[in-house]
Formats: sequence, C-alpha cells, structure tokens
Amino acid sequence: MSNRTNRGPRTWFATTLTVGALLGCGDEAVDITCSKYFADTPTRLTEKAPGIVHDAATNLLWFQCNLGQTYVDGTCVGQPLNVDFDATLATLDALSQDGAASLVETKNNQSDNQWAASELTWRMPTEGEYDSLTDVPCHSPKIDVTSFLDVRTDTYYWSSSQGRNDSYACATRLNDGLRTCQTKKTSVNPTLLVASAP
Repeated sequence: MSNRTNRGPRTWFATTLTVGALLGCGDEAVDITCSKYFADTPTRLTEKAPGIVHDAATNLLWFQCNLGQTYVDGTCVGQPLNVDFDATLATLDALSQDGAASLVETKNNQSDNQWAASELTWRMPTEGEYDSLTDVPCHSPKIDVTSFLDVRTDTYYWSSSQGRNDSYACATRLNDGLRTCQTKKTSVNPTLLVASAP
C-alpha cells in the first residue's frame, strides 16, 4: 500500500476536526463584553437606595462599590481597600460598629429608607454569592458593570468561604469568574460587600 492511500482517512479526519473547531460546538458560547451585553440587556439587579442594588433571585443586597470606596451620586469615590484577609475582616467589623455611614454620601446625607447602607449589616460575600454575579453570558469583567461601578479586573476579590486550611482563604477573579480557595491570607485583595435584605 502506498503512503498516498493511507493519507486519505487521516486527511479527512484532520479536515473534519478543523471544520468542527471553526464552526464551534453550538451557540452556547457568546463572545460579548459585559459592558456591551448590559447596555442592551436589562439587569436582574434593581436599585433600592443610593449605592445599593437588590438581587431578587438571591434576596441579597449589594453595595455598588468596593469596600473602602464611597458611593457619591452614581460613582465610586476613593480607592478600594486592598489589604490582607484579616485586615479586611477588621475593617468590616469597624464598619458594622460605625453603622456603615461612610459607604454612601447623598446630597442631604439622610435616609429613612430601610434599604439605606447605614441600616444594613454588611459582610464579605461567599464563593456561591460571587458565582451568582458571575453567572452571566459575557466577559471582561464577568459581572454586571451597570450595577458594579468600579470592578477591578486584575485581581481576586476576597470571599468568606473557607480556604483549604487556616492559612488560606477563597477568592474570585471577577474578570472571568475564576475562583480559588488557595489564596494566602497574607495576600492583598479588595472585596465587595453584601447584606441580607430586610
């Protein structure tokens, strides 16, 4: 048998694989950025008070900025707190003791709304709660950018989920939804804030 005869099935197989790869496996993979996606698609998150959105699917409230920032008239002011795990927990404890008044600045600086940031008990999200945000058909970052105004794409975000041992914590990268429970607690990362709805 000549080499020419043996190449037929291999060439056909290689061609079939190449065509299959070019066509894709279906229409489940969407290549769209979240800024474009959420510009055209309504979000499931609804604003309940300045700086606070509600997720009806999970009944959670989310602060629209990172811990360390203040929500002022639709923008996040200041730098996200980018510290180690224990310092993040200490900041959250201090935040709950001062009534979280520093999170939102409004024109009249008053709110009798039950959804007001100062009336809620803020905490670090779990991995599952981050998953509920990153379960979207878009990317870069993989989160509703119309609701979360200053997402950092070059870092992981601290999670309250248990790490692989006492030296590690869990964290989620919001750029692509990748999560790990092998982040050393001495690393520095930001976090989002979440609270249970009243």
